[in-house]
Amino acid sequence: MLPRTWQDPERASLAPMFGWLCTALVYEQPTVGLAAIVHTRPPGQAPWIELDPTASHPLVGEQRDGISLHRVAEINAKVLWSA
Repeated sequence: MLPRTWQDPERASLAPMFGWLCTALVYEQPTVGLAAIVHTRPPGQAPWIELDPTASHPLVGEQRDGISLHRVAEINAKVLWSA
């Protein structure tokens, strides 16, 4: 998303845009470089990042199907121990 549109109240009407996930999350398979569609939302709301549903990555399945509280605790423990 262009910086000039970040505060634009009309930004939510922008068409979805292709992008790449550029965040390293604690998964065995890398998360950086996963294909995504970026859906803009009104100012004050972060964009919604929709991962490519055809990608073979656990994060894609967790986004699609939901994530259990147990799985959240596992990820949290990895984050805390890697800091």
